[in-house]
Amino acid sequence: MKIIYKYELTDNIRQCLEIPANAQILSIQEQHGNVKLWALIDTNEPILRKEIFLIGTGVPFDKSYNVIIENGFLTHLATVQVGNLVYHYFENNAPF
Repeated sequence: MKIIYKYELTDNIRQCLEIPANAQILSIQEQHGNVKLWALIDTNEPILRKEIFLIGTGVPFDKSYNVIIENGFLTHLATVQVGNLVYHYFENNAPF
């Protein structure tokens, strides 16, 4: 069954999101002080783990980020303002 589902994102630099395969990320926004991700999912698909990175404006990328970026595995998902903070969310597409 296809449905739009909402996931809560944390303020951790690196987090894993368990989400069905082939999910289409629609939006990432602040809602009631928390950051949410909305995705169109198929509940019949197997669950996969997506690695999401949060990088704040002005925060230097460390060596592990640079390896991912240099190899072209980091995909920008959204930029979200939460109060005075600006968060940039990326997905790690590197093969495991």
